[in-house]
Amino acid sequence: MPLRFAEEVLLVLLDQDAGGIFHTSQNDLDLLLSGATLMDLALEDRIDTDPERLVLTDSTPLDDDLLDPALAEIAAAPDPAGENTISGWLERLAAHGPAIRRRALERLAAAKILESAEDGFQFLRSDVARSRMYPARDGQAEQEVLLRIMRVLFTDEIPSPRDIVIVSLLAAGGQFESVLSPSERAQVQDRIDLISRMDHIGRTVVAAVRAAAAHARPARPAAKTAIPRAPGVPLLGNVPELTRDVYGFLVKSFRELGPVFRVQVLRKKVIVLAGLEANEFIGRNGDVCLTTHWAYAPFAQQLGARHSLVGMSGQEHLRMRRAVGSGYNRRAFEGALAEAQAVVRREIARWKPGDVFRPRKVMQRIIFQQVATVASREPAPEYLPYVTFFLQSVFRGIETALPFDRLHPLKMRRARAKIDELYRHLLYTHGEGKPPGARYDLVDMVLDLHRSDPVFMPECDLKDALLVPFIAGVDTVGNTCSFLLYDVLKQPALLARIREEVDAHMAGDGLDAATLRKLDVTRRTVMESNRLRPVAPTILRTAMNTFEFAGYRIPAGENVYVASGTTHFLPEHFPNPERFDIDRYGPERAEHKQPFAYAPFGLGRHKCLGAPMAEPLAMLALATIVREAELEMLPRDYDLRVSVTTVPTPSKEFRVRYLGPRRA
Repeated sequence: MPLRFAEEVLLVLLDQDAGGIFHTSQNDLDLLLSGATLMDLALEDRIDTDPERLVLTDSTPLDDDLLDPALAEIAAAPDPAGENTISGWLERLAAHGPAIRRRALERLAAAKILESAEDGFQFLRSDVARSRMYPARDGQAEQEVLLRIMRVLFTDEIPSPRDIVIVSLLAAGGQFESVLSPSERAQVQDRIDLISRMDHIGRTVVAAVRAAAAHARPARPAAKTAIPRAPGVPLLGNVPELTRDVYGFLVKSFRELGPVFRVQVLRKKVIVLAGLEANEFIGRNGDVCLTTHWAYAPFAQQLGARHSLVGMSGQEHLRMRRAVGSGYNRRAFEGALAEAQAVVRREIARWKPGDVFRPRKVMQRIIFQQVATVASREPAPEYLPYVTFFLQSVFRGIETALPFDRLHPLKMRRARAKIDELYRHLLYTHGEGKPPGARYDLVDMVLDLHRSDPVFMPECDLKDALLVPFIAGVDTVGNTCSFLLYDVLKQPALLARIREEVDAHMAGDGLDAATLRKLDVTRRTVMESNRLRPVAPTILRTAMNTFEFAGYRIPAGENVYVASGTTHFLPEHFPNPERFDIDRYGPERAEHKQPFAYAPFGLGRHKCLGAPMAEPLAMLALATIVREAELEMLPRDYDLRVSVTTVPTPSKEFRVRYLGPRRA
């Protein structure tokens, strides 16, 4: 099937550096894709147009999932005289703009023109980007569309009819402002105008796109600057509510104050963005409006680095994610799955019947060793207490603006020394001490980046980059697994379902990658636990540009909490949100597929890089424990309490007794 205009327009607008479509308003892009769809229908002789009306000439489907939905809608519509206008259909089909965009990107990926990174951003495949040619169809390769358009604009070459249409559509929608710099536009503006006048095929559609894009939108009211404030207490502000019931407080404040409100955390005043509208705004525009640099620069500084991955922004952040992202993805985990399961089994072997323990400590130990095994080939359990203390102290200081180094100076000094020791150990085992034929892992990726580009990844940043995987999963995935244990022990019927599934699929002594992917009940249990206790209920950012959201003006420099998990507790998105219900994620309901509603690991370009690994890590730990160990909660009717320091954490009251090995 040939590329359609919507696909080619998206390819022209693809920002290869940023991994997505150039920043443009959703309304303008929807109009452009609507116009592209009408142009294809006209070229396929399914519709005809005159200066006033659109006429259906043939309702026969094209067996094209990009065009047939629009054709069917046009065919099903009544045709009262004078109402089937070009502009009317342009606006009507623009309502399907997001669906057209999604399907077009899926088709481009299926055609091996685009590839998606683990974080969901799209890029040209490397062979296409290098050759500037699309994969051959019917034995003939096609030249990459952006190269064609640029050659048409910057030379006197006679454009093809398709290229005339594409140039005309982009010019009508004002999209050359994204594709070309101001000086380049000035250089070729006359050429753009000339080519646009050549369009005789779809002149009425293009004129409608131009009119709609230029149409003066209703004047927006002046943005408000007086942001409502959540009531708090002297000195502490909203700390009691945030630590006692962060989710309930955020939902209550959202309902009462709207999607923008202020909270106070000790001496720090923060603007909160909450709700689905906020999630969508951040998912689409967060990299333009917000930065993590100032919020997390202190973390990098504590490791002697200029900056950390979590504190990078823009192209620098994207390049780092692309350079090391494959070390955090599911395939990296599956390559070390046997070793990761051995970690869980060694932990179970330590338990004696009658032992009582806090799941959080046990799960932190398991996850730390699993992540260390995936990232560096060895578990390094002796470093866990020091990494944990360092992580919690630094992030608590960032969140509260308190001088954490002065509170426990001796413990902090010892923690720094052990972290330095771990860093030196990693350098040795991946340099002179690396065994022949050893698996290529995340530490290797970081060191290779340093060797290939010591300006981008200088030696002073190595410690931070190498230790991030050891630090990242301790509290996040460790706590997730603690919550999971509570959920299954609290619900015997759910525990029985998981055990039945694991017993049916886990053959012999091991659990391979293919089997892990079949554990549907286990996976949905992890998803529901993550919904109820997302690892990041609020994400700290700083406004790097003044922007408007929901009628409020957010000034540059303001501290911002993105409360992405608020939607998890809104019944309009997740009915009966307080109920633990894994059937939400089945094909009949698929509540997690609502755009921007399910966000346990954050949103946008700063979504947790380790999210693809977090779910299988938790699944593996849970599946192995429930299959091989008998546990009971103490007391059996215990109701979980969650506190929030740096991340949601189960209360110390949550304890479990090991009864012994599970009998088949």
